[in-house]
Amino acid sequence: ILAGDYDQYGLSAFARAARLRGWRVVLHARRGHGDLPFTTPRWNTAGNTSDANDALRAVRARHPAAAALCIAGFSAGSGLMMRFLGELGDAGPQFVRAAVAVSPGYALPDAWTRVRWPFNGLLAKKCAWHFLERHREAYAAGAGVDAEIAAAAAAPDLLGFHAAAYRLAGFASAAEMHAASDPVA
Repeated sequence: ILAGDYDQYGLSAFARAARLRGWRVVLHARRGHGDLPFTTPRWNTAGNTSDANDALRAVRARHPAAAALCIAGFSAGSGLMMRFLGELGDAGPQFVRAAVAVSPGYALPDAWTRVRWPFNGLLAKKCAWHFLERHREAYAAGAGVDAEIAAAAAAPDLLGFHAAAYRLAGFASAAEMHAASDPVA
């Protein structure tokens, strides 16, 4: 399961239903989420496809006899799933047999402007906390880092957050960050 926040979309009920059918359920905790260490400042609010690839390969290595691996992506996790499958194409893991996108996020950065008040501002603050403020030590100390974190944390909305945070995420421009986030770009 690829998702933003585990219970935000009723994923625990989804996982229970899958287990009742005899399926093994694995949740991919995205970089910057949960209590995982933030070992590199390379991140993406919609998830890193290299992380998803590593997670799926680890699941397959741990359960090589599994008949199939199916992916369910929810919200930002659906965008991650679509980007992962699209970027890898035929070079991707051949053991993935099915994928479903639930409430997919796409058409970034336009989608950031369609999130309504007050949620747009609240999500921007949540992103600033998840990716920047609580992992401040992961960023190389240098001129401008504190100012960039402060600017991103002060952004009034998601578009402003991304415009202020792209260098901290490891991208050369906001446009590059958006292209790396959008599953249909």
